[in-house]
Amino acid sequence: MDLAKELETSADEAKLRSSISRAYYASYCSARNYMEDVCHNKLPSNMPSHQYVIDYYNGKHGGRTNHRRSRIAENLKRMKSQRIMADYYNEGVHPIKALHDTAQFVIELSDDIIIVIGAGGL
Repeated sequence: MDLAKELETSADEAKLRSSISRAYYASYCSARNYMEDVCHNKLPSNMPSHQYVIDYYNGKHGGRTNHRRSRIAENLKRMKSQRIMADYYNEGVHPIKALHDTAQFVIELSDDIIIVIGAGGL
């Protein structure tokens, strides 16, 4: 997460895109690891892992749901969409200001997920 925050301070398009990606992956990996290590729900090899984790926190695949889990799922879904745009859309599609705003937004969502997961008791 530190790298995402460092890259977000740049005016370089590639660094801003990387910031968005790093912030998403920091929270995705935290959510996945909690699901596997604490909840003992392993990722299946025959399903898309990112969507599986989102669905798990929405109460599917043996997961239960509550307000905090639903918030994790919604934030992951929103960040995943932004990460896909940052990773796969051609250079120049988004002006630097928009990428910077997106990076800040994704970092805020990621921080929220990491804090909720770190508190445990999900």
